[in-house]
Amino acid sequence: MKAVTLHAKAPAKINLGLDIVGKRDDGYHDLRTIMASVSLYDTLTITLTPCETGEETFTASAEGVEGDNLAARAARLFMQRNDLTGWRVHIHIDKRIPISAGLGGGSSDAAAVLRILHEWRPMAQNALAGLALELGSDVPYCLHGGTCLAEGRGEVLTPLAPLADCWVVLVTPPVSISTVEAFRRYDEKAVPPRLEGNVFEDLLSIPVVAEIKQTLTGAGASNAMMSGSGPTVFGIFEDENRAKTAFDTLRAEFPKTFLTKPV
Repeated sequence: MKAVTLHAKAPAKINLGLDIVGKRDDGYHDLRTIMASVSLYDTLTITLTPCETGEETFTASAEGVEGDNLAARAARLFMQRNDLTGWRVHIHIDKRIPISAGLGGGSSDAAAVLRILHEWRPMAQNALAGLALELGSDVPYCLHGGTCLAEGRGEVLTPLAPLADCWVVLVTPPVSISTVEAFRRYDEKAVPPRLEGNVFEDLLSIPVVAEIKQTLTGAGASNAMMSGSGPTVFGIFEDENRAKTAFDTLRAEFPKTFLTKPV
């Protein structure tokens, strides 16, 4: 066996709507959300080096990420389930998607690992989707990409028409949001299902999120919403010049501001 180097890109996602429709017996929540991929990417370099069987390691490195990494877990799961022994796997991630921001960066990295390893050593597509769900509720969507309605834990995917040609401004304020805490608040309040918007906006009620939304809509965004459990806010613009003006204005205050398009 010879060493192999693989490359992959992992796009961020936004939630165009997010609702929790109930809590499951297994402790997870049933979701109903529309997700879309946008052109903000992490870039992954995956190096597979032959080793003696029993000496396999699975590691990942990325600036700002410590401890066990979902991408490394994805590599370990894929290799073990496919009986691919005798390899050390290291993943270097050039992080551009903000961490713990509601943009699915970790899930998208894991999905990118599964996708590129599947291209290297193909397995049944339904089995690949099963591995994605084992890793996390957003990973099946990230494996699919595009614009989808996601239901169940996130694994029941219905492809939707892509977003019309538009610009998407992403703004990540310096606020720490715990997904676990967000779901805990839902469990405490038992919020009824809603038809639109993001249920976590009301549950978390973050002042800076409301301020950013107001700035985006004031600049001409047709829609502005928090993505996932936050704190990133996105604004959708039909007009490129207005999007760029909003981007410049918000980036002056929030360095983690990005001008993207749907992909």
